[in-house]
Amino acid sequence: MKVQISVLSAALALAAGSNAGEVARFATEQDQVLVTYQAALGRQQLSGVSRALAGAVEELPGAGLRVVAHVPASSFESGSPAVDALFRHALEAERYSTIDFEGSASLGKRTGQFTVQLEGTLSLHGVSQRLAVPVKVLRDGKTLFVKTAFPIDLAAFGLQPPSVLGRTVSPRVQIELFALLRPERSTAAAPTN
Repeated sequence: MKVQISVLSAALALAAGSNAGEVARFATEQDQVLVTYQAALGRQQLSGVSRALAGAVEELPGAGLRVVAHVPASSFESGSPAVDALFRHALEAERYSTIDFEGSASLGKRTGQFTVQLEGTLSLHGVSQRLAVPVKVLRDGKTLFVKTAFPIDLAAFGLQPPSVLGRTVSPRVQIELFALLRPERSTAAAPTN
């Protein structure tokens, strides 16, 4: 879930260029972030959405980009308080309050529309798994639009999918992320010895 957000942020950061010797930092527009999940429940689909994302994307001169993102586990809403409570219970959201992603990507194309491969670690329910996610990026001036979609397996994170009306939710969950990012600030890179 948070992974999506991280991936979008990373893609946006990739899209923006930085001046030599400077770190370019990007922040998400809070009202322009959407992280969703979809999971099968028999022939039906359950879905939820979160607009809560905190994190940073930095473009490092000559090194690529670095992404750190967090999504509160209890921030996803499906439209059904009962379903939301089941998912929060399954995620043990009180104990494992955030879904975290840390990743990086090498820099490639910096203008127009392109795709980058973000690689990193998704931490969910106290378990960390490596993840590689394609992120589509569109750079329009200094504004970055990113989107990604990828599956995760809840069982790989030690999660037992909840049951709804006597049917168990599929452990395979599709995550999608859409975000708009803008430059936050630029700072001079620290000298290296």
